[in-house]
Amino acid sequence: MIPQYKPVGLDEMPFSQIYVSTLHTTRLKYQLELHVNRFKPVLFIGSAGTGKTAVTKDFLVGSSTEKIDYRIMNFNSFTDSVSLQLSIESMVVKKSGKTFGSASNKTLIYFIDDMNMPFVDKYGTQSPIALLQYIVDYGSVFNREMLEERKFLQDLLFLGSLNPKSGSFTIDLRLQRHFTVFTMFTPGQDTIK
Repeated sequence: MIPQYKPVGLDEMPFSQIYVSTLHTTRLKYQLELHVNRFKPVLFIGSAGTGKTAVTKDFLVGSSTEKIDYRIMNFNSFTDSVSLQLSIESMVVKKSGKTFGSASNKTLIYFIDDMNMPFVDKYGTQSPIALLQYIVDYGSVFNREMLEERKFLQDLLFLGSLNPKSGSFTIDLRLQRHFTVFTMFTPGQDTIK
């Protein structure tokens, strides 16, 4: 099932964007496809350089545009819940009443890279992680200007990755329990060759 690699010239594509499928990445992309079809969130955990982001981006780019629309957000220590909410709300449109979702009935995939990177406040929480947990648990957000207005979100699926050796090292287990977790290993010499 591993796709045959077709070499491209460096004039066609930058070296950093060349992607070569391996046995491990093919397995992970297959698992991603199964989870997206069943509408189940996925979280990749691994050190830097293990291919978490590359596998997910290659899956998203290669997915059917008739079925899937996606957005990628990189978390960092300055990411807050407001920027996360604005980014998520920019993907959805009003469908009816208080319900928001895809305009064309596509699955909206929101990929969060470096999910554990936001700043941990003095209470031990991360505001974007708390908001993300609320969205996954209740499928809604509140309007920040009119707090009595609640927006229900449909068709929204989350994928994520985190590096356990940086940032806060973990995410809240109440959020992580919703995700199927896959570990990414550092490629061996056979894979690199």
